[in-house]
Amino acid sequence: MFKKTVLLLIGFTSLGIGVIGIYVPLLPTTPLVLLALFCFSKSSDRFHSWLKSTTLYEKYVKEFKETRSITMKNKIKILLFLYVSVGVSIVYINNSIIRAALIGMLILQTFVLMFIVKTRKIKE
Repeated sequence: MFKKTVLLLIGFTSLGIGVIGIYVPLLPTTPLVLLALFCFSKSSDRFHSWLKSTTLYEKYVKEFKETRSITMKNKIKILLFLYVSVGVSIVYINNSIIRAALIGMLILQTFVLMFIVKTRKIKE
């Protein structure tokens, strides 16, 4: 019982942070929703089924889970949103260490998205 409670707590926490990640570019939505899905699969059939039926799952997880890839169009959208939102912070922050860390984070995220996450071709 304790294990299920802990898994539910982790699942709902990661789901909540994942939802926030839709609007905050530094929080990754898809991995957090995948973690919630995993936790729910081990703790509650009801919540697992519920999460899989949501538009959040359909939009952010389903296709990636099935194909382990993202279309180039979606990669570009993600990067544009990330560059604009983090770029504003870079411009307005006066701390050069934080500015350098944000630039490093952008470089790392770009590298991962473009070279590690597979690119899926759009079906015609």
